[in-house]
Amino acid sequence: MLASGLLLLLSTYLLRDLLFPAPAAGWVAPGKLPAAGSTVARITEIIVYPLKSGRGISVKSCMAGVGGLHRDREFCLVREKKEGEEEGPAVLVTGRMFPKVCSIQPSFDEKERLVLELPGGERHVVEEAHFRQLDGRWYDRTGEVGKEVGLVMWRGPCEGFDCGGAAAAFVSGFLGAKVRLLRMPVASRDLTLDDKYRGQVLPGDVAKFSDYTAYSVCSEASLRWLNAALVARGKEPVGKERFRCNVWVEGEGSMKDRPFLEDALLKFSVGSLRLRHVKNCGRCVLTTVTDCGKMDKSMEPLNTLKVLRANYYPFVAKDSEYYRGEPFFTVNCCADGGEGELKVGDSLRVAQWQAAGDVVQPLRGSENPHGGKYCEE
Repeated sequence: MLASGLLLLLSTYLLRDLLFPAPAAGWVAPGKLPAAGSTVARITEIIVYPLKSGRGISVKSCMAGVGGLHRDREFCLVREKKEGEEEGPAVLVTGRMFPKVCSIQPSFDEKERLVLELPGGERHVVEEAHFRQLDGRWYDRTGEVGKEVGLVMWRGPCEGFDCGGAAAAFVSGFLGAKVRLLRMPVASRDLTLDDKYRGQVLPGDVAKFSDYTAYSVCSEASLRWLNAALVARGKEPVGKERFRCNVWVEGEGSMKDRPFLEDALLKFSVGSLRLRHVKNCGRCVLTTVTDCGKMDKSMEPLNTLKVLRANYYPFVAKDSEYYRGEPFFTVNCCADGGEGELKVGDSLRVAQWQAAGDVVQPLRGSENPHGGKYCEE
Protein backbone atom coordinates (compact mmCIF):
# COMPACT_ATOMS: atom_id res chain seq x y z
CA MET A 1 0.00 0.00 0.00
CA LEU A 2 2.77 2.43 0.99
CA ALA A 3 4.86 1.50 -2.04
CA SER A 4 1.94 2.02 -4.44
CA GLY A 5 1.15 5.37 -2.80
CA LEU A 6 4.76 6.55 -3.17
CA LEU A 7 4.78 5.39 -6.79
CA LEU A 8 1.59 7.34 -7.52
CA LEU A 9 3.00 10.46 -5.87
CA LEU A 10 6.28 10.14 -7.80
CA SER A 11 4.48 9.63 -11.09
CA THR A 12 2.33 12.69 -10.40
CA TYR A 13 5.36 14.94 -9.91
CA LEU A 14 7.23 13.40 -12.86
CA LEU A 15 4.20 13.99 -15.05
CA ARG A 16 3.95 17.58 -13.91
CA ASP A 17 7.65 18.21 -14.56
CA LEU A 18 7.37 16.69 -18.03
CA LEU A 19 4.34 18.76 -18.91
CA PHE A 20 5.58 21.92 -17.21
CA PRO A 21 9.27 22.45 -17.91
CA ALA A 22 10.63 25.90 -17.09
CA PRO A 23 9.15 28.11 -18.39
CA ALA A 24 5.81 26.40 -17.86
CA ALA A 25 3.94 25.01 -20.83
CA GLY A 26 1.66 27.60 -22.30
CA TRP A 27 4.24 30.33 -22.63
CA VAL A 28 6.98 30.98 -25.14
CA ALA A 29 9.97 33.28 -24.66
CA PRO A 30 9.04 36.75 -26.02
CA GLY A 31 11.82 36.68 -28.61
CA LYS A 32 10.29 33.58 -30.21
CA LEU A 33 6.79 34.93 -30.63
CA PRO A 34 5.52 35.78 -34.13
CA ALA A 35 5.36 39.48 -34.90
CA ALA A 36 2.18 41.50 -34.43
CA GLY A 37 -0.04 41.12 -37.46
CA SER A 38 0.92 37.49 -37.98
CA THR A 39 -1.61 34.72 -38.45
CA VAL A 40 -0.90 32.34 -35.57
CA ALA A 41 -3.98 30.10 -35.69
CA ARG A 42 -7.22 29.33 -37.52
CA ILE A 43 -10.73 28.63 -36.29
CA THR A 44 -11.46 24.89 -36.22
CA GLU A 45 -14.89 24.93 -34.62
CA ILE A 46 -17.61 27.38 -33.60
CA ILE A 47 -20.09 26.11 -31.01
CA VAL A 48 -23.24 28.03 -30.09
CA TYR A 49 -24.94 27.27 -26.76
CA PRO A 50 -28.45 28.79 -26.98
CA LEU A 51 -29.50 27.50 -23.53
CA LYS A 52 -27.16 28.13 -20.62
CA SER A 53 -25.79 24.74 -19.48
CA GLY A 54 -27.58 23.00 -22.38
CA ARG A 55 -25.84 21.13 -25.19
CA GLY A 56 -24.15 23.05 -27.98
CA ILE A 57 -24.67 23.38 -31.72
CA SER A 58 -21.54 23.17 -33.89
CA VAL A 59 -21.84 25.56 -36.84
CA LYS A 60 -19.67 26.32 -39.88
CA SER A 61 -20.37 30.05 -39.64
CA CYS A 62 -22.14 32.48 -37.32
CA MET A 63 -22.79 36.20 -37.09
CA ALA A 64 -20.76 37.74 -34.29
CA GLY A 65 -20.65 41.13 -32.60
CA VAL A 66 -19.87 42.94 -29.37
CA GLY A 67 -22.63 41.03 -27.57
CA GLY A 68 -21.42 37.60 -28.65
CA LEU A 69 -22.28 34.94 -31.21
CA HIS A 70 -25.79 35.03 -32.68
CA ARG A 71 -28.20 33.15 -30.37
CA ASP A 72 -25.43 32.10 -27.97
CA ARG A 73 -26.50 31.92 -24.29
CA GLU A 74 -29.74 33.67 -25.20
CA PHE A 75 -31.80 31.52 -22.83
CA CYS A 76 -31.37 30.45 -19.22
CA LEU A 77 -33.34 28.75 -16.47
CA VAL A 78 -34.25 30.22 -13.09
CA ARG A 79 -36.01 28.76 -10.07
CA GLU A 80 -39.73 29.49 -10.05
CA LYS A 81 -40.72 31.60 -7.09
CA LYS A 82 -43.11 30.06 -4.58
CA GLU A 83 -46.40 31.72 -3.82
CA GLY A 84 -45.90 34.40 -1.18
CA GLU A 85 -42.12 34.36 -1.59
CA GLU A 86 -40.40 37.70 -1.04
CA GLU A 87 -39.64 39.85 -4.06
CA GLY A 88 -36.06 39.79 -5.26
CA PRO A 89 -33.82 38.50 -8.05
CA ALA A 90 -34.62 35.07 -9.43
CA VAL A 91 -32.17 32.25 -8.65
CA LEU A 92 -30.18 31.03 -11.66
CA VAL A 93 -30.42 27.29 -12.43
CA THR A 94 -27.47 25.61 -14.18
CA GLY A 95 -25.90 22.20 -14.67
CA ARG A 96 -24.05 22.68 -11.39
CA MET A 97 -27.27 22.18 -9.44
CA PHE A 98 -29.11 20.05 -11.99
CA PRO A 99 -26.68 18.08 -14.18
CA LYS A 100 -29.60 16.93 -16.36
CA VAL A 101 -29.78 20.45 -17.84
CA CYS A 102 -26.57 19.59 -19.73
CA SER A 103 -28.41 16.86 -21.65
CA ILE A 104 -31.06 19.19 -23.13
CA GLN A 105 -30.40 19.75 -26.85
CA PRO A 106 -31.51 23.17 -28.15
CA SER A 107 -32.03 23.96 -31.82
CA PHE A 108 -34.01 26.41 -33.93
CA ASP A 109 -36.79 25.64 -36.41
CA GLU A 110 -37.47 27.30 -39.77
CA LYS A 111 -39.23 30.16 -37.95
CA GLU A 112 -36.20 30.73 -35.68
CA ARG A 113 -38.13 29.47 -32.66
CA LEU A 114 -36.19 27.69 -29.94
CA VAL A 115 -36.74 23.93 -29.88
CA LEU A 116 -35.79 21.98 -26.74
CA GLU A 117 -35.20 18.23 -27.12
CA LEU A 118 -34.84 15.83 -24.19
CA PRO A 119 -32.58 12.75 -24.26
CA GLY A 120 -35.58 10.51 -24.99
CA GLY A 121 -36.48 12.53 -28.10
CA GLU A 122 -39.40 14.52 -26.65
CA ARG A 123 -39.43 18.03 -28.13
CA HIS A 124 -40.99 21.37 -27.25
CA VAL A 125 -41.19 24.47 -29.45
CA VAL A 126 -40.91 27.63 -27.37
CA GLU A 127 -43.61 29.78 -28.96
CA GLU A 128 -43.50 32.45 -26.27
CA ALA A 129 -39.83 33.18 -26.88
CA HIS A 130 -40.43 35.26 -30.01
CA PHE A 131 -40.13 38.95 -29.14
CA ARG A 132 -39.94 42.12 -31.20
CA GLN A 133 -38.89 45.57 -30.11
CA LEU A 134 -41.18 48.59 -30.53
CA ASP A 135 -40.52 52.05 -29.08
CA GLY A 136 -37.84 50.71 -26.79
CA ARG A 137 -40.09 48.02 -25.32
CA TRP A 138 -40.20 44.29 -25.98
CA TYR A 139 -43.40 42.52 -27.03
CA ASP A 140 -44.19 38.85 -27.56
CA ARG A 141 -45.84 37.46 -30.69
CA THR A 142 -49.35 38.26 -29.39
CA GLY A 143 -48.51 41.93 -28.88
CA GLU A 144 -48.42 41.68 -25.11
CA VAL A 145 -45.60 43.39 -23.24
CA GLY A 146 -42.97 40.84 -22.28
CA LYS A 147 -42.70 40.03 -18.58
CA GLU A 148 -39.23 40.97 -17.39
CA VAL A 149 -37.59 38.91 -14.65
CA GLY A 150 -34.57 40.17 -12.77
CA LEU A 151 -31.75 37.86 -11.76
CA VAL A 152 -28.12 38.02 -10.72
CA MET A 153 -25.53 36.39 -12.96
CA TRP A 154 -22.97 35.63 -10.28
CA ARG A 155 -22.33 39.16 -9.04
CA GLY A 156 -23.97 41.30 -11.75
CA PRO A 157 -27.68 42.07 -12.18
CA CYS A 158 -29.49 41.49 -15.46
CA GLU A 159 -32.96 40.80 -16.84
CA GLY A 160 -34.64 38.25 -19.07
CA PHE A 161 -38.12 37.74 -20.49
CA ASP A 162 -40.24 34.87 -19.20
CA CYS A 163 -41.00 32.44 -22.03
CA GLY A 164 -44.32 31.26 -20.65
CA GLY A 165 -45.95 28.44 -18.76
CA ALA A 166 -45.74 25.73 -21.45
CA ALA A 167 -41.95 25.97 -21.70
CA ALA A 168 -41.66 26.10 -17.91
CA ALA A 169 -43.81 22.98 -17.48
CA PHE A 170 -41.83 21.06 -20.13
CA VAL A 171 -38.42 21.68 -18.53
CA SER A 172 -39.75 21.42 -14.96
CA GLY A 173 -41.18 17.98 -15.66
CA PHE A 174 -37.82 16.79 -16.93
CA LEU A 175 -35.76 18.23 -14.07
CA GLY A 176 -38.22 17.39 -11.31
CA ALA A 177 -38.05 20.98 -10.06
CA LYS A 178 -40.09 24.06 -10.85
CA VAL A 179 -38.16 26.38 -13.15
CA ARG A 180 -38.88 29.17 -15.64
CA LEU A 181 -37.22 29.71 -19.00
CA LEU A 182 -35.95 33.24 -19.66
CA ARG A 183 -34.74 34.90 -22.84
CA MET A 184 -32.42 37.88 -23.38
CA PRO A 185 -33.04 38.91 -27.02
CA VAL A 186 -30.17 41.41 -27.13
CA ALA A 187 -27.01 41.41 -25.01
CA SER A 188 -27.73 43.88 -22.23
CA ARG A 189 -25.84 42.50 -19.23
CA ASP A 190 -23.35 45.17 -18.17
CA LEU A 191 -20.11 43.38 -17.28
CA THR A 192 -18.77 46.36 -15.32
CA LEU A 193 -21.35 45.62 -12.58
CA ASP A 194 -19.55 42.45 -11.51
CA ASP A 195 -17.39 43.52 -8.56
CA LYS A 196 -14.93 40.64 -8.92
CA TYR A 197 -13.96 41.29 -12.54
CA ARG A 198 -15.03 44.89 -13.21
CA GLY A 199 -11.43 46.08 -13.33
CA GLN A 200 -10.76 43.76 -16.28
CA VAL A 201 -13.48 45.09 -18.58
CA LEU A 202 -14.33 48.37 -20.27
CA PRO A 203 -17.53 50.45 -20.41
CA GLY A 204 -19.72 48.98 -23.12
CA ASP A 205 -18.63 45.39 -22.53
CA VAL A 206 -21.84 43.35 -22.51
CA ALA A 207 -23.00 39.73 -22.70
CA LYS A 208 -26.15 37.64 -22.44
CA PHE A 209 -26.30 34.69 -20.02
CA SER A 210 -22.70 33.50 -20.51
CA ASP A 211 -20.36 32.94 -17.58
CA TYR A 212 -19.02 36.46 -17.66
CA THR A 213 -17.72 37.39 -21.14
CA ALA A 214 -19.52 36.66 -24.40
CA TYR A 215 -16.52 34.89 -25.94
CA SER A 216 -14.35 32.03 -24.74
CA VAL A 217 -11.38 30.84 -26.78
CA CYS A 218 -9.33 27.64 -26.55
CA SER A 219 -6.75 25.93 -28.74
CA GLU A 220 -7.12 22.32 -29.82
CA ALA A 221 -3.55 21.77 -28.57
CA SER A 222 -4.60 22.74 -25.04
CA LEU A 223 -7.30 20.06 -25.05
CA ARG A 224 -4.83 17.50 -26.44
CA TRP A 225 -2.40 18.44 -23.65
CA LEU A 226 -5.07 17.98 -21.00
CA ASN A 227 -6.19 14.65 -22.41
CA ALA A 228 -2.59 13.43 -22.49
CA ALA A 229 -2.33 14.34 -18.80
CA LEU A 230 -5.58 12.52 -18.04
CA VAL A 231 -4.53 9.37 -19.90
CA ALA A 232 -1.15 9.42 -18.14
CA ARG A 233 -3.09 9.23 -14.85
CA GLY A 234 -5.21 6.34 -16.09
CA LYS A 235 -8.26 8.57 -16.60
CA GLU A 236 -10.54 8.91 -19.61
CA PRO A 237 -10.01 11.79 -22.07
CA VAL A 238 -12.73 14.44 -22.24
CA GLY A 239 -14.43 16.31 -25.04
CA LYS A 240 -14.99 19.97 -25.79
CA GLU A 241 -18.46 19.91 -24.28
CA ARG A 242 -16.95 19.90 -20.79
CA PHE A 243 -15.68 23.48 -21.25
CA ARG A 244 -18.51 25.13 -23.19
CA CYS A 245 -16.05 27.23 -25.16
CA ASN A 246 -17.54 28.87 -28.26
CA VAL A 247 -14.41 29.46 -30.39
CA TRP A 248 -11.80 26.71 -30.93
CA VAL A 249 -8.57 27.31 -32.83
CA GLU A 250 -5.51 25.40 -34.04
CA GLY A 251 -2.10 27.04 -34.02
CA GLU A 252 -0.11 27.55 -37.22
CA GLY A 253 3.58 27.90 -37.99
CA SER A 254 5.67 28.20 -34.84
CA MET A 255 2.45 28.12 -32.80
CA LYS A 256 1.38 24.74 -34.17
CA ASP A 257 0.82 22.19 -31.40
CA ARG A 258 1.53 24.90 -28.81
CA PRO A 259 -0.73 24.32 -25.78
CA PHE A 260 -2.16 27.45 -24.15
CA LEU A 261 -1.40 29.72 -27.07
CA GLU A 262 -4.60 31.51 -26.05
CA ASP A 263 -3.13 32.45 -22.65
CA ALA A 264 -0.45 34.59 -24.31
CA LEU A 265 -2.80 36.63 -26.50
CA LEU A 266 -3.75 40.14 -25.40
CA LYS A 267 -5.40 41.64 -28.49
CA PHE A 268 -6.21 39.65 -31.60
CA SER A 269 -8.76 39.21 -34.37
CA VAL A 270 -10.65 36.22 -35.69
CA GLY A 271 -12.15 36.94 -39.06
CA SER A 272 -13.22 40.58 -38.84
CA LEU A 273 -13.97 40.39 -35.10
CA ARG A 274 -11.50 42.17 -32.81
CA LEU A 275 -11.12 40.44 -29.44
CA ARG A 276 -9.42 41.42 -26.20
CA HIS A 277 -8.20 39.07 -23.47
CA VAL A 278 -10.09 39.75 -20.23
CA LYS A 279 -9.02 36.89 -17.99
CA ASN A 280 -8.23 33.22 -17.78
CA CYS A 281 -11.30 31.11 -17.08
CA GLY A 282 -11.37 29.61 -13.59
CA ARG A 283 -12.98 26.21 -13.85
CA CYS A 284 -15.63 24.66 -11.60
CA VAL A 285 -17.52 21.41 -11.06
CA LEU A 286 -19.44 21.86 -14.33
CA THR A 287 -16.39 20.46 -16.15
CA THR A 288 -17.19 17.10 -14.53
CA VAL A 289 -20.72 16.94 -16.01
CA THR A 290 -21.13 15.08 -19.30
CA ASP A 291 -23.56 16.09 -22.02
CA CYS A 292 -25.56 13.02 -20.99
CA GLY A 293 -26.43 14.96 -17.84
CA LYS A 294 -24.34 12.88 -15.44
CA MET A 295 -21.50 13.91 -13.16
CA ASP A 296 -18.19 12.09 -13.58
CA LYS A 297 -17.55 10.44 -10.20
CA SER A 298 -13.78 10.75 -10.71
CA MET A 299 -14.25 14.55 -10.65
CA GLU A 300 -12.20 14.80 -13.82
CA PRO A 301 -10.90 16.81 -15.52
CA LEU A 302 -11.26 19.21 -12.58
CA ASN A 303 -8.87 17.29 -10.34
CA THR A 304 -6.11 17.23 -12.94
CA LEU A 305 -6.58 20.93 -13.68
CA LYS A 306 -6.33 21.73 -9.97
CA VAL A 307 -2.89 20.16 -9.81
CA LEU A 308 -1.47 21.18 -13.18
CA ARG A 309 -3.18 24.49 -14.00
CA ALA A 310 -4.04 26.27 -10.72
CA ASN A 311 -3.15 29.79 -9.62
CA TYR A 312 -4.80 32.94 -8.24
CA TYR A 313 -6.23 35.77 -10.29
CA PRO A 314 -3.45 38.40 -10.21
CA PHE A 315 -5.96 41.26 -10.18
CA VAL A 316 -7.80 40.04 -7.05
CA ALA A 317 -6.40 41.44 -3.78
CA LYS A 318 -5.22 38.89 -1.22
CA ASP A 319 -7.58 40.28 1.41
CA SER A 320 -10.57 40.02 -0.94
CA GLU A 321 -13.35 37.47 -0.39
CA TYR A 322 -12.73 36.42 -4.00
CA TYR A 323 -9.07 35.55 -3.49
CA ARG A 324 -8.87 31.79 -3.88
CA GLY A 325 -6.99 29.37 -6.06
CA GLU A 326 -8.68 28.43 -9.32
CA PRO A 327 -7.83 25.87 -12.02
CA PHE A 328 -7.52 27.74 -15.32
CA PHE A 329 -8.47 26.43 -18.75
CA THR A 330 -9.55 28.54 -21.78
CA VAL A 331 -9.68 32.35 -21.80
CA ASN A 332 -12.55 34.84 -21.58
CA CYS A 333 -12.60 37.66 -24.14
CA CYS A 334 -14.62 40.74 -25.06
CA ALA A 335 -15.10 42.16 -28.54
CA ASP A 336 -13.96 45.66 -29.45
CA GLY A 337 -15.81 45.74 -32.76
CA GLY A 338 -15.52 44.30 -36.24
CA GLU A 339 -18.97 42.75 -36.32
CA GLY A 340 -19.53 40.27 -39.11
CA GLU A 341 -19.68 36.62 -40.03
CA LEU A 342 -17.29 34.29 -38.23
CA LYS A 343 -16.39 31.14 -40.16
CA VAL A 344 -14.49 27.91 -39.57
CA GLY A 345 -11.13 28.40 -41.27
CA ASP A 346 -10.93 32.13 -40.48
CA SER A 347 -7.48 33.25 -39.42
CA LEU A 348 -6.53 34.37 -35.92
CA ARG A 349 -4.15 37.32 -36.23
CA VAL A 350 -2.30 38.60 -33.20
CA ALA A 351 -2.28 42.36 -32.66
CA GLN A 352 -0.50 42.36 -29.30
CA TRP A 353 0.98 39.67 -27.07
CA GLN A 354 0.76 39.79 -23.31
CA ALA A 355 3.95 40.67 -21.47
CA ALA A 356 5.63 37.50 -20.19
CA GLY A 357 5.05 38.53 -16.58
CA ASP A 358 1.32 39.01 -17.17
CA VAL A 359 0.63 35.46 -18.34
CA VAL A 360 -0.87 33.49 -15.47
CA GLN A 361 1.42 30.51 -14.89
CA PRO A 362 0.48 27.35 -12.96
CA LEU A 363 1.80 27.17 -9.41
CA ARG A 364 3.67 24.07 -8.39
CA GLY A 365 4.37 22.16 -5.20
CA SER A 366 3.54 23.88 -1.93
CA GLU A 367 2.64 27.12 -3.76
CA ASN A 368 -0.25 25.37 -5.51
CA PRO A 369 -3.57 26.58 -4.02
CA HIS A 370 -4.75 22.99 -3.77
CA GLY A 371 -1.59 21.69 -2.16
CA GLY A 372 -0.43 19.97 -5.33
CA LYS A 373 -2.68 16.98 -4.61
CA TYR A 374 -5.68 15.44 -6.29
CA CYS A 375 -8.94 15.64 -4.33
CA GLU A 376 -9.44 11.88 -4.04
CA GLU A 377 -5.85 11.38 -2.90
